[in-house]
Amino acid sequence: MSHPAKTLEIHVASASTRVSGADVRRMTDAVAKQVREHFAPAWEIPVNPVRFMADPNEKPATGAVLTVVDNPDQDGVLGWHTEGDNGVIYGYVFAAPVLDNGGAVLSGAQYTVSATLSHEVLETIADPHVNLWATGPDGWVVSQEVCDPVENASYDIDGVSVSDFVTPMWFDIQAPPGTKMDYLDRVSTPFAMDQGGYYVRFKGGKPTQVFGDEVPEWRRKTKEHGYSRAGHLADMKVLERKG
Repeated sequence: MSHPAKTLEIHVASASTRVSGADVRRMTDAVAKQVREHFAPAWEIPVNPVRFMADPNEKPATGAVLTVVDNPDQDGVLGWHTEGDNGVIYGYVFAAPVLDNGGAVLSGAQYTVSATLSHEVLETIADPHVNLWATGPDGWVVSQEVCDPVENASYDIDGVSVSDFVTPMWFDIQAPPGTKMDYLDRVSTPFAMDQGGYYVRFKGGKPTQVFGDEVPEWRRKTKEHGYSRAGHLADMKVLERKG
C-alpha cells in the first residue's frame, strides 16, 4: 500500500443539465469538508483542496479536474478518473445512471450523485494515476481504491451524502484486531468487503473483479469500462502480448 505522492488541488466543474450548478457547488463543499475533517486525518496526509470551478471550460495547469455531466461515455458508468496530457488528472461523474436507477442528487437514496463525486474525489487523492496496489492474502495484489470495498455505504455532511472509505489499515494484512478499517465501521478486517462493495485483485497475470452479494446487476456492468482498474489491466495484458 502506498500513500499519495503529492497533494493535488481538486477542481470540480458542472456541465450537467440534470444536476444544477448550485447542487454541484453544494456537494463540492460537502466533499471538501469530508477531505479536511475525515479523509486527510484518517490517512494522515495533508489536506487536498477541493473547490468548485464556476467555469467548466477553465483549464487548470495542475491538479485534477472532475466534471459532473449527464450521460456516461460507456453504459452505466458512474464515474472515472485518469491521467491526461502534461500530468493533469481529469475525470467525470455521470448523473444519468444514478438518477435513472432510483438514485438522487444529494441525499435520500442509496446511490446519489454527491456520493459518486465523493467517491471519485477520494480515489483521485489516494491514487491519482490509477496504478497503486497493495499485497493482499494468498499472493493477490489488490487495487488501492479507497471507496470501492464499501461503496454502497454513505453518510451525511450538511445534508449531502458522501461516500464511506477505507483507511490505510484496510490494505495492511498484518493489521491487529480492532483496528479501524473504514470510516463507518462497515468492515472489521483487512481486505474485507461490505455486501455492496467491490474490488479488483491481480494474480498470475490475471485480474479478477470481486463483488459483494448485494451489488445490483446494473452496477456490476459499470465496472467493465476502459477507464476502470480492470480496464487498465486489460490494456496492460494487450501490451504484454504485443511485446
